[in-house]
Amino acid sequence: MSNIGKIYNESPLKRIFKTIGLDYQSRSLYRRFQEWKSGVRNIEVNNTSGRFADFTLIGDQYLEAELVVLNDLLKEIRSDDVFYDIGADAGLYTVLVATKVPHERLISFEPHPLRRESLQRNLKRNGVEATVRTEALGDKSGNVKLSYALHTDETNEMTEMGSEGFSVKVNRADNLIPEELPPPNVVKIDVEGAELSALKGFGNILNDSSCRIIYIEVHDKITHFGDNKKELISLLNKKGYETREMLKRQTDQTEELFIKAINILD
Repeated sequence: MSNIGKIYNESPLKRIFKTIGLDYQSRSLYRRFQEWKSGVRNIEVNNTSGRFADFTLIGDQYLEAELVVLNDLLKEIRSDDVFYDIGADAGLYTVLVATKVPHERLISFEPHPLRRESLQRNLKRNGVEATVRTEALGDKSGNVKLSYALHTDETNEMTEMGSEGFSVKVNRADNLIPEELPPPNVVKIDVEGAELSALKGFGNILNDSSCRIIYIEVHDKITHFGDNKKELISLLNKKGYETREMLKRQTDQTEELFIKAINILD
């Protein structure tokens, strides 16, 4: 965290803003300032590139794994595919996939308002007009509370109701398809432990052979949701997907497994 962020978090100013209902506004302003301060960085993968506020990108030790997955995804994606970016964050995947498919076939899900603002700014920076959805995807419709994040190293952890954070709507994907959204052909899921819940919400849509490939970042926090990797892979296998481990990303604090699931009925 920057010195400014540390000073803000430890100062009475944060409590004052929260008390008078300006906590979100202060965080949003801080994030915009950090994006402006960090400048713009060009990311190139598989002969495609995108421009991003450097502050919105994860550190290089994390980014390397994402670029491996992106390189594979960009080889697999077809020009007539519908792409779902579930847990879009600041739009790394959406922006680069936009070089391969029409923008109206890009659906980005990002329930965190601060990250969604960054997503929309990065989309605008690259001239991408994707559909941006504000709800989270899960196996049950309702509302959950997410914690605020001031900087890119923090995660969008679920919090207990009553703790600091904000409420977001959760919907099942099969409640949205096909009435509101076209069914996906390629899906990327990065939802900090709620991967299995998001998959279950697709219901029988996953049985459709048109959903060809799913890229999933399985976070070690999956156990916080009462789920596990074995159960996730079992569900995919039952739906007709062959799974393979692409790579693991491990740091002092987290471990993530990147899985590619291919529909063998395709």
